[in-house]
Amino acid sequence: MKPERWRLFVAAPVVDEVKAAIAQLLERTDITREFKCSRLEKIHLTIRFFGNVSAGQVPELQARLAEVCRRAAPFSLRAEGLGQFGQRVLWVDLQGDLAPLRQLVAETAAQTAGFGEHRDERDFTPHITIGRRVHQRSRTEPVPAFLQAHRSTAFGEWRVDHLELIRSALGSGAAQYATLARLPLGAPVPR
Repeated sequence: MKPERWRLFVAAPVVDEVKAAIAQLLERTDITREFKCSRLEKIHLTIRFFGNVSAGQVPELQARLAEVCRRAAPFSLRAEGLGQFGQRVLWVDLQGDLAPLRQLVAETAAQTAGFGEHRDERDFTPHITIGRRVHQRSRTEPVPAFLQAHRSTAFGEWRVDHLELIRSALGSGAAQYATLARLPLGAPVPR
């Protein structure tokens, strides 16, 4: 019998005020004809996507993530401006304490390298994904104008004081998220 595999990622949650500001912008525009936008409750800052992980490995993965988080101090981020990866992904830019964020991402990757099937070799760009293109390029091409108009739109600030290990279950509809662990930054790890 094949071991059960879970689709996992670790993320920093985004506070409701920032998510609401992003949703408010998306509601006031027709960009949603071009992109399938993230549902408000699913907006997060991905630290590392693991892909499929054996369910039996989850306790060890969680322990390693807890140790990484214990050594990291909380930090502040600011969501400001929009960007795009290629023609497919629409995102919100992040500013603020980027050095500790980058260190947390690098340390997470180093300490969890043996987990999951997904290997992302790209350099980390601090961002929150808010939409994925669902249609081919339109004739009106509203995206560049939309990005230009909102290149400095401020969505708010928040303090990142924990990460979450999240299971993403794919089905016939949207992916269903379940938080498996809340991992405080700078907190002692119980022995």
